[in-house]
Amino acid sequence: MRTNFIKHIKYDLKHHYQLKQIDSGAFSVINIQNNRKAGIIAVGNKFYKALSVLCHVRIKQVSYLKPDTAFFNLTNNTIYIIKEYTQVNDEEVLGLGTQRKMYQKIVNQISKEPNPTVEFCARFNIKNKNNYQDIFNILRIDGIKIFFDKYEDWWLGL
Repeated sequence: MRTNFIKHIKYDLKHHYQLKQIDSGAFSVINIQNNRKAGIIAVGNKFYKALSVLCHVRIKQVSYLKPDTAFFNLTNNTIYIIKEYTQVNDEEVLGLGTQRKMYQKIVNQISKEPNPTVEFCARFNIKNKNNYQDIFNILRIDGIKIFFDKYEDWWLGL
């Protein structure tokens, strides 16, 4: 299973990072310069397994919360939940602020500090972006980082 984020790491950042498949839907991100694991990418429900393994706790899966991609950045202790859209569905997109809080609540089950921070981003590959300015403004108020067409690697700690 490949998402646009996995393709981005594999092709756009191939001189900096290498992907090694751990499991179906899970990859290690290896920094080529120092040959160290920079993070883990988990697709869909693999998020829960990766979180359990990384944090050595059993995390109960929430059936209605399934990220398109989750990037566990091991260098800055941050989990980036990535949702990707090719069209804007108002109801679904406007619920992202609530989802962000729910993912943080899941991560807060970890009793060992420091708990990872959850950052939430939505990547839109759409035309007529200006037609959705009100929606994008609401997402920003809810703490959602918005990408258009491409990722901002600095924001993801890459």
